[in-house]
Amino acid sequence: MIEKSVWEFLFSHAQTTSNATEAGGILLGHRAGHHIHVTSATGPLPNDRRARLSFDRLDAGHQQIAYDAWTDSGGTIDYVGDWHTHPQQMPNPSPKDYSEWEKLTELLPTSHLFAIVGSSGNNFWLGCGTALPKILTLTKI
Repeated sequence: MIEKSVWEFLFSHAQTTSNATEAGGILLGHRAGHHIHVTSATGPLPNDRRARLSFDRLDAGHQQIAYDAWTDSGGTIDYVGDWHTHPQQMPNPSPKDYSEWEKLTELLPTSHLFAIVGSSGNNFWLGCGTALPKILTLTKI
């Protein structure tokens, strides 16, 4: 489940103009078995690197926000995935996206959600072990 406020936040960063740079951040929430509930997300921060066709999450603020959420929630809210934008209507992952996701899913034992925000919709993939199936497409209303 993804909270409506998170959907709205992700779509607010869609690259809808020809000079818009990519944006991204982390997804925060909790897990119950195979269920992931996304309750919030970070957005681009000052030390992140943004370009028309790339986003590198470099700002330590993302980690601090995740740590604070985990601490404030008594350990129930945690990092559950990543998101970023692509300058496409319905985005597809780049080879770099797949490579980064595969590294993360091999490193961490829990499943993770990966979202790419396009100008007309979002696509989501679930990373678990070595599998990265596409699980959801949501179009902007």
